[in-house]
Amino acid sequence: MRPSLYVAVFILWLQWLRCEYNALVDVLEPIIDVKMKEKLATVLVAVFHHEGLIQNFLADILVTEINKLGMLLQCSVLYYS
Repeated sequence: MRPSLYVAVFILWLQWLRCEYNALVDVLEPIIDVKMKEKLATVLVAVFHHEGLIQNFLADILVTEINKLGMLLQCSVLYYS
């Protein structure tokens, strides 16, 4: 039995999300409010937990935030030098 169109689209979306969640977060972060960010984070954690990818997801988010902080610190050092 073939999966329904909805299931097929969901599978494609899930594959895209696995690879491109950082891009999605980067686009949405500046334009959504804090409550929506919390909901998005909850959904992403639930999806990646269900897929068995939660450790990689959280580690990647952590490294991304550390890199952003490092770039911010470098910019402030250059600005105040």
